[in-house]
Amino acid sequence: MKNLIYLFPLVMDIVVSGILFIAAYRFSEAKVAAWMVGSTMTVWALIYTVLAYAAGCVVKPEKSHRVLIGSSVGIALVSLGMLIFNGLYTQFLWLIFTGSCGALFFTAFQMYMKRFVSDNRAGIVRSTALYTGSWSLGFAMGPLLFGLVSMQTAFICCTAAGIVMAAGFILLELFLPKAAAVQDSSSACCSKAVDYSRFPDMVKMGYLVGGMGCLVIALVRTMGPFRGVQALGFNIDKMGIIMCLVSFFQSFAGYMLFFSRDWMYKKFNGALLNAAGVVALLGFAFSTNFIWFALSAVLLR
Repeated sequence: MKNLIYLFPLVMDIVVSGILFIAAYRFSEAKVAAWMVGSTMTVWALIYTVLAYAAGCVVKPEKSHRVLIGSSVGIALVSLGMLIFNGLYTQFLWLIFTGSCGALFFTAFQMYMKRFVSDNRAGIVRSTALYTGSWSLGFAMGPLLFGLVSMQTAFICCTAAGIVMAAGFILLELFLPKAAAVQDSSSACCSKAVDYSRFPDMVKMGYLVGGMGCLVIALVRTMGPFRGVQALGFNIDKMGIIMCLVSFFQSFAGYMLFFSRDWMYKKFNGALLNAAGVVALLGFAFSTNFIWFALSAVLLR
């Protein structure tokens, strides 16, 4: 039951990814320049980066639930704003607020979820796998939601999701002592920890590769809709499916890491995944139809 806590980042990223997708799609549909479409992600990311760092310095674990409730209500209001005030350049205002709410939410959530993951013997790998898989699945479902239903219905659902998340955190605070006790009493069944001291230090390499991966994903999330809409004539349904595939298979890969604690030290795995990423980027650049574009999204994971 403790793993249900990971539903919160999943739901939050459904809303965030939906907003990012619609912003990029609206600019692409308006036939603006590529740099303008790309700037939608830049504005969101800059605000997110600065506020995430600031929140990490200011937010205290014991007060994290308040930040989570506030940011959940905030993203509900942003969704409502995207629906009502939908002018093209007004998107930047909502992207600023989306970055702010997302930064506060995910920084506070990583403090908050420690209350539910008290078993240190399981190591950080499995909780990281669940967390990565959850937010990636949320990022996959956001564009799919906007691709399958009307924009009005999707934003109403996102508004409701923010309110439900806030209510969920309030309820958790009321029953948290009992939940924490259940977690502590069930931790004895977990397996023996892995001794990571025998492995090489991969921190710097992790930051380098992780940073490059984030750059590629950001590029695909903005230039994907730009090329798909302007060059290939894809409608919102097809672009929603393609953006969904990018994060869905990333989520699948994240959940698969749950079964391994030393995957990051296996060179062949890293080389294979990076090679697939290169092929995916070439596919996005040279694909001329929906099938190849979708296949590139799958390979990017």
